[in-house]
This record gives sequence, C-alpha cells and structure tokens, in this order.
Amino acid sequence: MTPSFFTECNCSMSPLGGSVVILAGCWAYLLVVCVSTGVDMCGRTVMVLVGRNIPVTLIAMEKALLYFIHVMDHITVKEYVMVYFHTLTGEHNHLDSEFLKKLHEIVDTKFKNNLRAFYFVHPSFRSKVSTWFFTTFSVSGMKQKVHHVETLQQLFTCILPEQIDIPPFVLEYDARET
Repeated sequence: MTPSFFTECNCSMSPLGGSVVILAGCWAYLLVVCVSTGVDMCGRTVMVLVGRNIPVTLIAMEKALLYFIHVMDHITVKEYVMVYFHTLTGEHNHLDSEFLKKLHEIVDTKFKNNLRAFYFVHPSFRSKVSTWFFTTFSVSGMKQKVHHVETLQQLFTCILPEQIDIPPFVLEYDARET
C-alpha cells in the first residue's frame, strides 16, 4: 500500500513502462524514483534517482526514507544498480551526510550487499569531495561501489541508453557540456 503523501503510478513517459513515485500527487516535477527502468549490461535492475527533483526542504525526510525502503524492498532481493543524476541540483536538493549515514544504518543488509554499483552522474567538485569523505569515513563498504560518471557516454558503457529513463534536462545538460 502506498502512503498518502506519495502517489505511485505508471510512467507513461517511459518507453520501458516503469512505475514512478511522485510526491504530493500532481507535482510531476518532484519525480523521485523510477522503478525498474531497465537493466544494465549484466542484467541487473537499474534504479534511477533524480537529485534535482528531491525536495529535501519540502518533505519529511524520515517518511520519505521509509517509503524509499518500501519501494526498494522487492528490488533489493537480487543484484541491482543505482544511477543518481546530480545534474543541476541546488543546495535545497542535497541530502546531508547524517541522513545518508542513517539511511545506510537502517536499511537491511540485502540493500547493501545486492547493490553492485552506484553511478553518480554529473558530479560537482564539491559532491566528489563529499562523497570521498562520506565513503571513506562513514560507510567505507560503499567506496568501491561509487563511480563518478562525467558524461552520459560513460554511463552508456554500463547501461544501454534504451534501458534507462533519462530526464530531458539531463540530456540537454550533457549535450551542452560535452
């Protein structure tokens, strides 16, 4: 059952037909998670997080955490990868390290063990430094799983373009910057 502060629906814009989680119903720009967007080159489920659309200052993060666990629970029973689009995020979209540490401590071991890669797309210098500190001192088991990906072409060496839903603004940004 979907908690009332989220709406789960079919992703009509997705050629792969994944389901999406949208905060507060009609706020289409607040797309947080696309479930089952496709598979990577090894056949593992690809999960997508869009950093720009995570309204950290507008939602109860503890409730969002619980819902994230609810959505991911059936995905994490087998190997999976996550793609995080950091493209054009602002300060109001950044999750703080204490929240991320709490997330890592709360989730079941299958979340950690079955995560094979975390692709951090379009990282900023600050996010690279933060990620290094976080994976070195707080969650060292994640360090070898995090991959900073500068361009979509680099991502496509691991995940075919037709196997991932990429927001239009990410495509536009990548075309401009590369």
